[in-house]
Amino acid sequence: MKFLLPVAVMALAAFFAPAKAQQVVMGTLQMICLPQTIDALSDQFRESHGEVPIGRGIVFGEEGVFYLLLNKKTASWTIVAYDLNREMTCVVSNGDDWEILPPLKNPAPHKKPVPQTQGTDL
Repeated sequence: MKFLLPVAVMALAAFFAPAKAQQVVMGTLQMICLPQTIDALSDQFRESHGEVPIGRGIVFGEEGVFYLLLNKKTASWTIVAYDLNREMTCVVSNGDDWEILPPLKNPAPHKKPVPQTQGTDL
């Protein structure tokens, strides 16, 4: 049930505050987003679900950044997108039972280095 909460909050916010909520397209992903910083949303998820950012990646075309928030004790997770151009934050997906996999033996090389994060150690 936890995973329905952020979606319901975003949907209600979009319904009751249509002037603030916007439909955002990042690549092929369409989301309803709110004008909120990633830090503010991260603080909310830390307080409500115990989830903290553990990683991030730049969206192709440098339109935004995806963040993975994780609660290591409960294994609940949330993927959040931050649109750099519009300064909007969007909950993309979330769920339970996140599993950390071992590193790939032969990962594909990055074309462009991803900025280092100061997230929580696993």
